[in-house]
Amino acid sequence: MLAMDYCKDIKGENKPTILLHNTLPSLLKDPDFRNKANRGRTIFMEDEGEFLELKIRSAFCPPKVAGNPCLAYIEYVIFPWFGKFEVAQKEENGRNKTFASMQELIASYENGVIDCADVKLAFEKAIKNILQPVHDYFNGNDEARALINALKGQMKMN
Repeated sequence: MLAMDYCKDIKGENKPTILLHNTLPSLLKDPDFRNKANRGRTIFMEDEGEFLELKIRSAFCPPKVAGNPCLAYIEYVIFPWFGKFEVAQKEENGRNKTFASMQELIASYENGVIDCADVKLAFEKAIKNILQPVHDYFNGNDEARALINALKGQMKMN
């Protein structure tokens, strides 16, 4: 909106386009939105390894669908990226299941066919697959690594 106002003020011919999208919820049950230093609230592109696993395993994932941040990430990130959601259930729970739609996943979740632990493990695996090329790029490129380290340093100062 500020960019549009700026273009209007300078009588610019080309005005910016605004694209709106769904905002992903916090992964925490009761997030303190004033505490932006709490990096457990969302997933960042540089998250990897044990830190990423800890975020997802400690994410709020209630037995109901409404207000479930894990399911929101699956709906708005995983399904658009892969076109499906693959759940490898624990051995005692049954077998692997591939969901072709969010509606199918929700039905299985609400009926107890899959549980919170199943969802989190599959969510973690999918996010890792999405982020792996990013990690490979930053780990294999000195200039990119220096840039991400500078950004991390800026984030610590703010």
